[in-house]
Amino acid sequence: MFFFNDARPGNSRPLERGLDFSAMAVPLYWAEGGQVVRVRGSRVALDNIITRYRQGYTPQMIAESYPSVELADILLLISYYLRNKDSVHAYFCEREERAHEISARAFADGLMSQESWQEWCDDRAERLRWAGGEC
Repeated sequence: MFFFNDARPGNSRPLERGLDFSAMAVPLYWAEGGQVVRVRGSRVALDNIITRYRQGYTPQMIAESYPSVELADILLLISYYLRNKDSVHAYFCEREERAHEISARAFADGLMSQESWQEWCDDRAERLRWAGGEC
């Protein structure tokens, strides 16, 4: 008879090789003076990975899009996002608001055409939609 946990007498010895269940570090760091979170060992922003994931890309597809980021790290980042949606969403919203301020100033100062401004606003609407609405 097979016992999954093998609780028979004499079988209480621990396994020879243990697994390390300590927390795995998420491969992220603050860059540009705390303005953006990037994937360690690359210039890829957390925003890029999570945006692609939210758009339906598989982790493998994301890895193909960003060859400087390992598939294992992409899986860790997605897991981090899924466990910390509120804080990641707050980070995205803060980044989006800053980007909007900078772009609006550029448009007002004549550094951005009407067409570019409209395109940026349309893209912003899409980013806000997947981020869960208005920030």
